[in-house]
Amino acid sequence: MDLKVIIDCFRPEDYEDIKVWCEKRSCPLISTESLSETGFIVKVREEKIMAGWFYHTNSNIAWLEFVITNPDSSSENRHQALDLFFETTVNYAKECGIKNLFAVADDNGIIERMQKQNFNVSNNKVFILGRSL
Repeated sequence: MDLKVIIDCFRPEDYEDIKVWCEKRSCPLISTESLSETGFIVKVREEKIMAGWFYHTNSNIAWLEFVITNPDSSSENRHQALDLFFETTVNYAKECGIKNLFAVADDNGIIERMQKQNFNVSNNKVFILGRSL
């Protein structure tokens, strides 16, 4: 059955859902001031399924970051939502003149969805280094 999947702009009130998802997934919660203004939320039948953010640099490179799914949603809904998110953000990047779109992922489900959109895995051992200032 084909579900009604829609993508919308992330709104500040959606942040409460992200908090719950991060808590349930035991992942760190990113602060609202660290989120890009270009955020997306994907819904299936009005249920919020996933969110992710597009970071455009001052070059022809962009990043997809902080992609998270609702752990209470079905696998089918999460897959459809991720497919729509990656398809939409790839098209958006092309419209913005982006030539290289990158993301970091450690979840096999997300990696598989990205590979369906022709993202390539560069290697299997990546360390993400960061520092709060």
